[in-house]
This record gives sequence, C-alpha cells and structure tokens, in this order.
Amino acid sequence: MAHKKPKIVLLEWDDSCMGSRVWTETSDPPLTPSACTSVGFVVEENAKFTTLAMGVSGDGQHTCFTIPKSAIRRVRRLDK
Repeated sequence: MAHKKPKIVLLEWDDSCMGSRVWTETSDPPLTPSACTSVGFVVEENAKFTTLAMGVSGDGQHTCFTIPKSAIRRVRRLDK
C-alpha cells in the first residue's frame, strides 16, 4: 500500500521558558518565551497541536515533537 507523503513545513513558534532553579529578586527582568523556527514533516495535526518529524520512511518517523497550536505564529509550506 502506498503511503501519502506528509507535507513539509516551516513553523515559527514561541517556546516556553523556565527561570533559574534558585531564588531570584522580584526586581529581576521577567522571563519571555523564545522565538523558534522549525522545519519538518507534518505527521499529525488537529485543532490543538501540530506534530513534526525530522524524518519519515515507509511506516516510520524519526525525532518527533509536538507544538501546541496556540504557540504557532506562522506556518509556511515548503513542498509546493
């Protein structure tokens, strides 16, 4: 059975951040999310999240990560 080739996208998204694991002053600058850019194959997508894989082959996929839709700022399709 032939498998449908997943679309390839570039995502611009905001990543969460975590502060120091030690006490800090309340006057320290606030933490801000990091702007990220990722490229990959869309192996799952729904109303809540998009999952990218760095590689796909037959029935398999490699190095997947999931990004909440609320964190995605821009999607650009690369395989058209």
